[in-house]
Amino acid sequence: MPVEVQSRFHFNQAFESRFAIVPGVVMLMLALIPAMMTALGIVREKETGSIANFQSTPTRRLEFLLGKQTPYVLIAFVSYLLLMLMALLVFQVPVKGSVWV
Repeated sequence: MPVEVQSRFHFNQAFESRFAIVPGVVMLMLALIPAMMTALGIVREKETGSIANFQSTPTRRLEFLLGKQTPYVLIAFVSYLLLMLMALLVFQVPVKGSVWV
């Protein structure tokens, strides 16, 4: 035949699993940790009764959410930094592209 089809890996030519698994796990953790922490924070506020306090105060919803969720956002950012450091230092997976994005 004049044409031969051959499979080739463009981004992981050595086909080392750490270059495929580590970024996937980092992104999975970054998707799950903040969402679960936010949900748990709201449920905890409902269980402790501080939601009733919110309903009787003149604060707006945005103020309440910013005040209650800011610690969880900071913890998620620290989690992101730790995951990136582990990927770089422990698994030696290089970060390509914009770190801030």
